[in-house]
Amino acid sequence: MAEFIVVARILAEPGHEAHVRAEIERLAAPTRQEPGCLRYDIYRHEQDARASLIYEVWESVDHWRRHLATEHLQAFKQNTLSSHATMSVDKFPQD
Repeated sequence: MAEFIVVARILAEPGHEAHVRAEIERLAAPTRQEPGCLRYDIYRHEQDARASLIYEVWESVDHWRRHLATEHLQAFKQNTLSSHATMSVDKFPQD
């Protein structure tokens, strides 16, 4: 199977930057332990503290799909994205 790359862009609501950043960091540890997670890197925009980027490399699209159903990601979506931030996701299957 080919690797599957995901780029998630997260934009915190004004005044919620520290909270969102902490929640992103909290999401990283269990995600990195998931089967098929080859890389999970977090970046913060150089000039805009509201903007973060997560660069993910998964062994396959199936591994990433299983990630979507995990308790820790669902909690992040419900507790952070629902009220403190927005997220856009770009997916790049390897040719």
